[in-house]
Formats: sequence, structure tokens, C-alpha cells
Amino acid sequence: MRATFIGTFWDFNLVRVETPDPGLGARPIVAVADDWLDGLEHRRIEVEEEALGARLRPEFQEIGYSAERLLWMLREDEPPEAAPGVRVEEVDFEDTRPLHEAWLIEEGIGIDSDFLEAEHRLAAQRGMRVLAVIEDGAPATYLRILLYGDRAEIDDVYCTPARRGAGLGSALLREALRRVAEAGARRTFIGADDDGRPKRLYARLGFRPAWVQHSFTRRP
Repeated sequence: MRATFIGTFWDFNLVRVETPDPGLGARPIVAVADDWLDGLEHRRIEVEEEALGARLRPEFQEIGYSAERLLWMLREDEPPEAAPGVRVEEVDFEDTRPLHEAWLIEEGIGIDSDFLEAEHRLAAQRGMRVLAVIEDGAPATYLRILLYGDRAEIDDVYCTPARRGAGLGSALLREALRRVAEAGARRTFIGADDDGRPKRLYARLGFRPAWVQHSFTRRP
């Protein structure tokens, strides 16, 4: 998949393996990626079949790719009431740029102004909505919402390290779930690092595992 106008956006410029295990190793798949993604500084390969991804993971790591297990979760329960005492507002995409830059640095991705500007354009094209917890007049926690008809995806949930554990992320997610339900979303998905903590928060809010996606990345 290529989105040439935003070549630095890894999630939109990648090779995806969707078939059951074809017996391929990591290196032949990398060869395909080197061909199809020629001219880009990164390489991103997604494997949708869980057993195949697990088998390929050691080989990808051996040749210098980072490996991530992304757990996609589906909201199954009714949305809860919004948590009291926390101020949640819908804000402009650009209002959360400082938080987003902090997340990019924390993840080791770094800041690229061209990437951020292209991401902003893409968000507008996709009709992305942004919610934030406001403290002292500025966003302290944010997330993004994408609506596709009767489906919704919650993306990029981020809270500053100093405010983690204060319940802001939980309150923000509750309000987001309430709003997507009001917008007519019957199914809401969220992705979480299968080795990380957020999936436990999402489970408390009624999200259940749907499938596991393996992501292999060679960063610039």
C-alpha cells in the first residue's frame, strides 16, 4: 500500500501479508518490501495471520526490524456514563500538537515537521475528531476518533507522564465512547500494544480482544 503524498507515514506505506502461512521466511517478504517501497527511508510489514507473525518475529528481529504485537479490541458493552469532575472538550487537531510531539519523542520516532503537516492534512481529509482533557487551559491528555459509517476507531490515546495514573485517560475514553455512540457507531475498535499496559484499561471499559496483528518496522 502506497500513499505517495505522505511517504513518511509508515501506516500508509507498507506491505501487508493477509494470507495464511505460505511457508515464506522474513527475507523474501523483505525483498518484496524493498521493491514496492523503493525510495522510502522506512520499511513497514504487517502480518495479519497471528501464527505466521509469531513464527516470523525472531527472523525479522535478527535482520534488524523492530517487532510489535498489536492487539485490536472491540467494544462490546454499552458506553458508560462520562466520568464527573474531568473537563473533556473537542479541540482542533493542531491544539494537541505539543502532546503529539511528546509522544513521538517518547516512542523514539522523533519530530519531522513535513510529516506533522502532512498528518494534519490527512486528518482533515479523513474527518478525524480530537478530544482532550483540559487542565490549566491546555490539553493534558488526548485521543483521536475516526468514524466509518456505523464503525469507529479510537486512535492515539496519549497522556503526559506526569499525569498518568490520575484517571484522565479513563475519563477521556469514557467520554469518547459516549460520543461515538451518539454519532451512531455500533462497533468501536481500539488498538493496543499486546505487551503494554493500556489494554488492561481498555478491558475495564468493555473492550475485548478481536485479533492480533504483527507489525515489523525498519526505521530510518
